[in-house]
Amino acid sequence: MFKKILTKLINWYVAPLEWNYTLGLYAKGRIFHFKEEHILSWVHFVRKNEKNISEKEILIDAGVFKGAVSAIFAKHFPKNPIVGFEPIPKHFENSVKNTASLPNVKLLNMALSDSSGEQTFHIATTASASSLNPIVQNDRYTLAQEIQVKTVTLDDYFKEEDRILCLKMDIEGYELAVLKSGVKTLPRTRYVIAELNNQVEKENECQYYEVDEFLRQHGFKLIVIRAGYNYQGLGQYDAVYKNMNYKG
Repeated sequence: MFKKILTKLINWYVAPLEWNYTLGLYAKGRIFHFKEEHILSWVHFVRKNEKNISEKEILIDAGVFKGAVSAIFAKHFPKNPIVGFEPIPKHFENSVKNTASLPNVKLLNMALSDSSGEQTFHIATTASASSLNPIVQNDRYTLAQEIQVKTVTLDDYFKEEDRILCLKMDIEGYELAVLKSGVKTLPRTRYVIAELNNQVEKENECQYYEVDEFLRQHGFKLIVIRAGYNYQGLGQYDAVYKNMNYKG
C-alpha cells in the first residue's frame, strides 16, 4: 500500500515534466541529477545478479577526488577491501578525512597509470578535469598547475592472487592507457566502471569507442550507461562493463 501511494505521489509531482520534452530533460540533468547514479545502478545490478562475491574481492577507486565513491563502496560492501588512488595532494587529504571512519578504505596519494614511477600531472581550473594528459585549448577550463606525482600500473600494484570486484575509473581520458597496462589484472576483474569521452580536451585523450572495443576484446560486456542532460551534445558518459569470462 505504501509503495502504491508513494508511486502515485511521485507520478503526480513529475507529471508536468512529461508535457514538455526539453523541460523534462533539463529537470533530469539539473534537478534530479545525482553524480554517482551509475555507481548505485551497478550496486543494484550486483545485488540482483551476483551470489558468490567473496569478501576478499577488492574494489578499486581510481580518481577518488573527495571520496564519495569510496564511501558508497564501503557502505554496500563493508567487509571488502577498497583501494583508492588520488594524485592531487589537496583532494587526497580531503578524501582521507571524508573516509576516516571507514576501516576497509585504503587511499593512496598516487595515480593509476601506464607506467610505475613518476609523471607530470596537469591540474585544471576545473579540478575534476585534471589529468595525466596535457590539457589542450577548450571552452571549459585551462591549465592551473603542473605537479609531479607517483604512479603505478594495475599489474604492478595488484598481485596475481588478487581478485577485483570492481575497477572504477574517473581519470579524464587516461582509461585506455591504464587498461592496457593491466592486461594481467583484467581477467581477475568482474566489473569495470568508467567515465568515457566523446570529446577532445586533452592530448592523447582516449575516446569511448576505443575503450569499448578494448574491453569487448577482453571479454567484457556493456550493461549500464548513464548520461546527463547535454544541451551542447554528449561530451562524456558513465558506463559499466561486466567480465563475461570471470572466474572468482
